[in-house]
Amino acid sequence: GRFFLLAVAWNAFCAVCIRCLMALCLRNVIDNAIKYSSDEVRVVLTESEDKVRISVVDRGQGIAEDQLEHVFEPFYRGDSSRTGHRDQGGFGFGLSLCQSIVDAHGGRIDIQSRIGEETVVTIELPKGQ
Repeated sequence: GRFFLLAVAWNAFCAVCIRCLMALCLRNVIDNAIKYSSDEVRVVLTESEDKVRISVVDRGQGIAEDQLEHVFEPFYRGDSSRTGHRDQGGFGFGLSLCQSIVDAHGGRIDIQSRIGEETVVTIELPKGQ
């Protein structure tokens, strides 16, 4: 087999990787919102002096309060008898990965949900991340 040696500036390489990871995180959160909602999904970006906040809002079935404390656990999948969406695929690893990515950026991720009303996933990042 062949291999290629690619010389790049380390900082530039890291910056590209970091952007890719955050894009993966946002894609996962938005995909989840679309998957579990039959209504529109809103993505709201706000900023303060030192933070950027991204909120993904869906008007789907919501997440039960007793499940919210577990959604960031690796391989956790909600009770299919409540969600009715076990057939949606996935391994229950996406939100755990998102939390790790956001943590690595010095930020935080939070989920608020009301059954039958809405779910809001909020990612806060320090500016410059």
